[in-house]
Amino acid sequence: MVNYLKAHKIYTIEDLESRVSTLKNTVDELKVTMDKEISRMKEIRKVPEYLSVLSELKPVVDGLQKIKFDKAKAKYKAEHEKELKQYYAARRKILEIFPDGKYDSRLLEKEYTALEQAHAETYAKFTAIRDEYRRIWDIQSCVNKGHVNAEQTHEKKKNQQKQER
Repeated sequence: MVNYLKAHKIYTIEDLESRVSTLKNTVDELKVTMDKEISRMKEIRKVPEYLSVLSELKPVVDGLQKIKFDKAKAKYKAEHEKELKQYYAARRKILEIFPDGKYDSRLLEKEYTALEQAHAETYAKFTAIRDEYRRIWDIQSCVNKGHVNAEQTHEKKKNQQKQER
């Protein structure tokens, strides 16, 4: 512990608390970054599922578009509400990813590969900093225990001195 503190030039409790706080903030930031990367990778992996839903439910949407009368349209919508919701949700997701509506699997694979690499790098940083954070947190815990014990000992001595008087 002492070697770690010397190596990182931590000589006061304030320095220790500052280092713990800095490492905790860095760990939290890296967690957020990793969550975003994982979320985007999951989204990319769902694109084929969205495309499948679009192709499966296209006949239902086409059937709705062929109907010209409002009452018949409303009845058709009520009968196929679940399918229409699925179709429109999948279409929204695809349009979020491809605003022009043109699916490009190579572009997605390229982005996914870049995200995997970035995630691997982020995770490596995260584990190193998390391990250091755990180490310094243990040190801070020991220092705090020692500080509390020293205060208790000091209080006991004061009380003994008062009783002796």
